[in-house]
Order: sequence, then structure tokens, then C-alpha cells
Amino acid sequence: MKAKQIIEAILLAYENSISNNDIRKVVDENLDDNQIISIIDELNNEYQANHKGIYIDYINNGYQMRTHPEYHHYIESIQNKNNEYKLTKPALEVLSIIAFKQPISKLDIESIRGVDSIGVMKTLLDKDLIMIKGKEDEIGRALIYGTTSLFLETFGLNNITDLPEITQIKEILSHEIK
Repeated sequence: MKAKQIIEAILLAYENSISNNDIRKVVDENLDDNQIISIIDELNNEYQANHKGIYIDYINNGYQMRTHPEYHHYIESIQNKNNEYKLTKPALEVLSIIAFKQPISKLDIESIRGVDSIGVMKTLLDKDLIMIKGKEDEIGRALIYGTTSLFLETFGLNNITDLPEITQIKEILSHEIK
């Protein structure tokens, strides 16, 4: 079997991102990072040349098969599985606060929101979008929270620094409101 076909098959079958090391473990060849990147680029070029609705993206320090954004509404119209990631406005609010301010305590989240957030935070913990990162050094040693690798994958980010700046968000929102 060729490495290209093996890589394509595992990316298609596996729902999470796959690192270069994991690819090397599966493919019985001594592929270096440049060879893997070359294979991924070749596959993406084939998908683009054949007008496919998929591509391979570098997400969360690995590769993942994804659908082009212009087809997402078609997928959502037939896929009700989205409920596991469907979030309420309060959940998105808490998740945003954690993403942008992490590490952050429950008390700090609640002082920003102005309301109790324990129920929403439990939901986000259950969905593995946030996690407990440790405890504060101050009196009381409150738990501090941060986002998970599933958060990065769900939102198509390679790392947390890929989040847009507040000024970018304001610009996007001003265009959407018009």
C-alpha cells in the first residue's frame, strides 16, 4: 500500500486530528515531516482540482479531514448529531470568557457575567470543551479553568493564539449587523 492512500484513509476514518508521529506509527515507512506535508499538500491539490467538498487542515498540531465551510449548511440540514456541540448563548458566553481569559476562576467568570455560572461550566466540562487547569495560589485556592484540545478542534484552531483579537471581533460584528 502507498503511504498516500493510508494517510487519506486514516484521516477520513478518524474524527480527531492526527499528528505526524501518529501517522508515522500507522504507515510502515520512515516518513519525515516534510514528506508527510508533501503528501497532505498533494491530496489537497487533488481535492481542489476535482472540486471536492473536503480538504485536509492542520488543526490542534495535527491533520484532520474537514468539509469546506460553504457546504456546512447542507451538512447541518441532515445532521442532528450536532447537538453534542450545540451550545446555548450562556454556554458560548462562558466558553468565550474562558478562551480569552484563561486560566480563569469561576469567581472571575461570574464577576464578568454577573450571574452564577456553575451549571453552564458543568455542561462545558461534560462536553470536554473546558477543563480544570489547576488551582490559584491565593487564599481559598480556587480552581482555574481553560480550554481543551477538543475546543481547538471544534472551533478549527491550531492553538489558542489563533483566536481573533477583540478588535477583529468588533469589526466582524459591525459588518454582520448592517
